Amino acid sequence: MSISDRRWQIYPEHRSLAEKIALKLRKSPLLAQVLLNRKLHSLEDMLFFIGQISTDSSEPSHTMMHPDMDRLTEAAQLVHGHIQKQSKILIYGDYDVDGVTSTTLLTWALREVGATVDYHIPHRFTEGYGLSTKILDKLKQNQYGLLITLDCGISNELEIRTFKEALPIDVLIMDHHTIPDVLPPADAIINPKFLSPDHPNYHLCSAGIAYQFMAFYRHYYKLDFPLEDHLDLVALGTIADVAPLTGNNRLLTQKGLDILSRKGRAGLFELLDIAGHKKEAVSVRDVGFTIAPRLNAAGRLEHGKIGVELLLASDTRLCRDLAWQLQKTNEKRQLICATILDDAVAKAEAEFDPETDKILVLSGNNWHAGVIGITASQLVRKWSRPVVLIAHDGQHGRGSARSVGGVNIYRYLKQASHLLEEFGGHKEAAGFSILADRISEFKTVLRGLCNDQITIEELLPVLEIDAKVAATELTLELAQELAALEPFGSANPTPVFYTDELRAIDFKTVGNGNHLKMTLTDAKNKVAIDAIGFDLSSKIELLYKDHLELAFNLDINRWLGKESLQLQILDIK
Repeated sequence: MSISDRRWQIYPEHRSLAEKIALKLRKSPLLAQVLLNRKLHSLEDMLFFIGQISTDSSEPSHTMMHPDMDRLTEAAQLVHGHIQKQSKILIYGDYDVDGVTSTTLLTWALREVGATVDYHIPHRFTEGYGLSTKILDKLKQNQYGLLITLDCGISNELEIRTFKEALPIDVLIMDHHTIPDVLPPADAIINPKFLSPDHPNYHLCSAGIAYQFMAFYRHYYKLDFPLEDHLDLVALGTIADVAPLTGNNRLLTQKGLDILSRKGRAGLFELLDIAGHKKEAVSVRDVGFTIAPRLNAAGRLEHGKIGVELLLASDTRLCRDLAWQLQKTNEKRQLICATILDDAVAKAEAEFDPETDKILVLSGNNWHAGVIGITASQLVRKWSRPVVLIAHDGQHGRGSARSVGGVNIYRYLKQASHLLEEFGGHKEAAGFSILADRISEFKTVLRGLCNDQITIEELLPVLEIDAKVAATELTLELAQELAALEPFGSANPTPVFYTDELRAIDFKTVGNGNHLKMTLTDAKNKVAIDAIGFDLSSKIELLYKDHLELAFNLDINRWLGKESLQLQILDIK
């Protein structure tokens, strides 16, 4: 079994049930099968998912219901009390896109209802991740009465206890991370992880939490302000945080993308213009590959507060200046990433044996700790191995890990955690800090653990396929129908189909020889479909065969006002 292979895993077919559902939905059985694959088992859920049942997500019936209604009420009363007595409020966010967008949204909304609000985004390298006691002097000097944490706080029991012991300050936590065994001594906590996993708000990121809280606050105190106009921030935070696009995440993101596409936020308009975005609509991909990297670049290399300044600004000249600053910071980030990637590849070729090693662990003393996670992801794609990169300065190191296939990288870091100062993360990605003089031993131990315990099968990326289709089922109408399932993203991937009824009648490499462009037809030449396969040029020899197995997405190609079906080939066998 080659490590470059992908495991194709097709969902169980429910033809009879899909046909019955299709009649109820007035859609195709293929769409019904995809809905079943997305674990939507009631007709009402399916109708809601494809937009045939509408709802207003700003209403309190769609916020955090019991048992968290009490938490919402407690938090709303806490905030309202501080606004009434005109005490100062500090919002403490995070330096990633979710932290920046949630801080922007809550700062704007609280100012809109009369609060005196400042915000603080920590510096990645001087304050670190999460809530820091380094703001204690700032809290004292400015005499803040209320501290609100966003995208952090739930694990900061020590820091919050320190603040409460030193100051007469109230603390409200808004966070979406895992609930710890010991809760911080905050005055109120809002976290969707208190809900059951099947609740529509369970996977809200911090931008979604801030939005739902202010929707509840507006309803509770019978206020009127245009909160829905700021759903673009929720879409940004949700997509950039790779939060599951299910439940209310999907609904809020759907509405937020519509608002993003209007390009009414001055800062984002300038950012998209400088980035060369010319399309009318803003898609999930545009957020992930155009907006988010530029906002994240500030937190990685300079200071995340630049992103909040851009999103809050309305002056065109200021927005243009800030957008250019983010653009240039992102270009700098790209150059740094390219340098680290070249260095890491050279080290890998000297230290890594792709025939025997099941993990790639590298370190460098001239690497930028703020971007090594990006490089780790690139190396995962190159070698189909979990990758751990460590940037160190001779005394301390910061590590970033990315996984592949079914490998739980957190599990292996935990086994080697006696060599780490601290670590955290989950199955797919993790981070840690380490003393430089322990790096060599750590690399040896982690490699040994992974080489002994990881199987070849675990390393293979899994391509989940929704259904096998006949060539004659591949139509523009089907592609248009599947668009009702958008936006696609985490937990709601673009539908993947499989067929063995097509062969290539014309093909060539494009894009510097990396990609395949082809025309496909069936055995009876009844269909002719254009297709593109990104990064599949290594499989060109397979196209000479009369029998192909193809895994693909359905795309709609738009050119000169006309639409046509195009397949995006994901794999060929």
